[in-house]
Amino acid sequence: SSSERPKSIFDRLDENRAIANQSALICAGSRHEVESYLTEPTIGRHEDPLQWWKARQDRYPRLSILARKALCIIVNSVPCERIFSKMGLIITDRRQRLSHRKAGLLGFIAQNLQILSDEI
Repeated sequence: SSSERPKSIFDRLDENRAIANQSALICAGSRHEVESYLTEPTIGRHEDPLQWWKARQDRYPRLSILARKALCIIVNSVPCERIFSKMGLIITDRRQRLSHRKAGLLGFIAQNLQILSDEI
């Protein structure tokens, strides 16, 4: 509001110092999580890593979020193979001078043609 006095250079300095201190605490907490995690014994081959992280989410709050995101990635080469196959139909002997940008755009359209045609 207009009744507030303008911030002095010292006010800004105090704010910046508080932000730096908070960042340092977050960084130290993250470093502590990683160091603590690295001392954990490895889980067995038949144990569920998602369950392991869920059981330890209080101990490793930051790492557990990252681990759950990484562990939920589907490891499958089928989508990648489909894209390579479609790109092989786009970039042929007669179309080998396409720019990377145009080839990428054509590949995107080819991969999403069904979705695009449903929208029209």
